Amino acid sequence: MEEIFYAVLALHIAGKPISKENIRAVLKAAGAPVNEPALDAMAAFVESLEAVRWKKERPIDPRIIKFLTLELAQRKV
Repeated sequence: MEEIFYAVLALHIAGKPISKENIRAVLKAAGAPVNEPALDAMAAFVESLEAVRWKKERPIDPRIIKFLTLELAQRKV
């Protein structure tokens, strides 16, 4: 499992997408054994992190911005 963490770190530092296929390629290039259950778990974990990141970076609905702007203007805040 430790090798998978290093493979993910190497991909991150290189700015490459962290995917199951890329992790497997790094492990094979390094001559490290590929533990499929651990690889599946890491890929699922990384996907969940990406989903959370996308949620945080989701743009705010312009209607909400307009509403808040009008409310603040009326209150002269």
